[in-house]
Amino acid sequence: MENQARVVTRDELLNQIWGYEYDGETRTLDMHIRTLRQKLGEEGGSCIKTVRGVGYRLVRSETKEEDR
Repeated sequence: MENQARVVTRDELLNQIWGYEYDGETRTLDMHIRTLRQKLGEEGGSCIKTVRGVGYRLVRSETKEEDR
């Protein structure tokens, strides 16, 4: 995983996915993250952690995150 454990800001994600000119609702990103978590299932979806007020980060598993 390229950005594992690094917090990826909401702006970074919006720019990488929809481009710098994206002028839509930022909650669109939240809905896509929610859908991705649902599709990954209970175990897979838990690897996407929300960093409140900043963005998201990836972790391998709950036990790896607790060790930090």
